Amino acid sequence: MGGFGIAEVSYFKRLSSSGNVGDAGKAVDLVGYSIKSGGTAAVVSFLNGQGLTAPLAWADQARAVSSEQTIGLAYRVRCDQGCYVSFDANTTAVTVFYQQMLT
Repeated sequence: MGGFGIAEVSYFKRLSSSGNVGDAGKAVDLVGYSIKSGGTAAVVSFLNGQGLTAPLAWADQARAVSSEQTIGLAYRVRCDQGCYVSFDANTTAVTVFYQQMLT
């Protein structure tokens, strides 16, 4: 249970500003992410869709990260409409680890 099956591929994408991961409008399974900030409280949200108006799929707590910190999710988080990553000005970069169906 959980994944797409034999036709899924693992990817990563590093974002220096809020944006989409994966193919637009296609389901994405989040498996983890890495946060980099200047030591202030970094806040990251993952939205189920392609923009800031999409519904929330997963939000992290505020983290004071003076160097990069990687967070693995215990369970995949499915964004069935695509995935938009939103983060605040305290966050320098976010690397998203995800799986998506091959097409």
